[in-house]
Amino acid sequence: MIRLMLREELYAQLVGNESHHKDEPFKVFIGYDYLMGIHTNINLQHLKEQLLNIGMYLENPSGES
Repeated sequence: MIRLMLREELYAQLVGNESHHKDEPFKVFIGYDYLMGIHTNINLQHLKEQLLNIGMYLENPSGES
């Protein structure tokens, strides 16, 4: 499935939908040009340095640094 998603032959999302986590939705997807996105309401800023060290990028949709 992941291979098909990376080849853009299939689109799918993994979505967390547990009743006790409704206030913290979680979604994982693979997008255009090998972009992997994780959408969550959980603040991940504390992971920013670790992500940068392994070549990943943490985008904050609110525009804050």
